[in-house]
Amino acid sequence: MVSFLRKLRGEGIAKPEGKQTQKPDDDAGVVQLDVDVFQSKDEIVLYAPVPSSEIEMIDISIEGDNDVVTIRGKRERPVNLAYPKGEKEGEFFAKEIIWGEFFRQIILPEEVDIDKMEARLRNGILVLVLPLLKATHTDKVKVKIVSKEDE
Repeated sequence: MVSFLRKLRGEGIAKPEGKQTQKPDDDAGVVQLDVDVFQSKDEIVLYAPVPSSEIEMIDISIEGDNDVVTIRGKRERPVNLAYPKGEKEGEFFAKEIIWGEFFRQIILPEEVDIDKMEARLRNGILVLVLPLLKATHTDKVKVKIVSKEDE
């Protein structure tokens, strides 16, 4: 088991392959995926924009002690949307969209129940719902004190 502090330093968790950059180009390498992370008392919800990514292009895994989420995937430039009968001659004069592979690892503050997690892709947004793993005891646990005489 890897401690939370070691995970924060990047020890014991996967590393992305390829170079990391934010260069808006067709060959940008592996870029970091932007995420919003929301936590309630029952669950953690991750939101990530993955436009132009199909479900088959996204891989989500949980590792460590069920508290490290890894999201990998690829954004592909749509081909021939403007000209379905064939691409027109020309070249880009602005390239600001980052296409290509993305990777993100999020260290969660608590363990999640992997049997109940859900992932949805809606309107180019990946929504990952991660229910928190519930302890088997109630909020308050009475601890019995044993004296040496009871042994």
